[in-house]
Amino acid sequence: MGATGDRAATEDRLALAALRLIQRNGVLGGLNLREVADEAGVNRGLIYHYFGSRRDLVRTAINRIVAGERATTEARSLPFRERRRRMFSALLALDGDDTFPAFPQLEASLDDLRRDVERGRLPAGTDVAALHAVTSATMRGYAIFRDAFARELGVAVDELDRRAGDAFEQLLTSLDPK
Repeated sequence: MGATGDRAATEDRLALAALRLIQRNGVLGGLNLREVADEAGVNRGLIYHYFGSRRDLVRTAINRIVAGERATTEARSLPFRERRRRMFSALLALDGDDTFPAFPQLEASLDDLRRDVERGRLPAGTDVAALHAVTSATMRGYAIFRDAFARELGVAVDELDRRAGDAFEQLLTSLDPK
């Protein structure tokens, strides 16, 4: 494998390590780059060399999840509800970065939603841009605040995840064309 393949493999290991640590410690728990490097089995300096900053590492990791979900023909052909269901617990957001692309692959997502309307999977006249924004905000907001929500509601995170998943499913079901 050449240098390009080595770099890509190392970037993948770092991005996956960052995601595992964020999932374990939470978004607001901070991301220790030494832990990321140790988890990935690489030198910490490679994070800065490949990504430039902690924020860019996390941004790359999140975008890879989204791109990975969207890349397969199978995933792209799924109805709106299933696509959103798959992304519900996986997405995280970055706060305070006005350069962060809120909608990686925006046009492809909007095309998918338009296709869902055309195929009768979403009601005619659905504002697909607003629907994309609202459902994305719901998923990302929940991912960011789930630990705080569970603490303040006095329930275990796993229980809240189940209940929030049920509530999200009700929201998606309400979008079924009648």
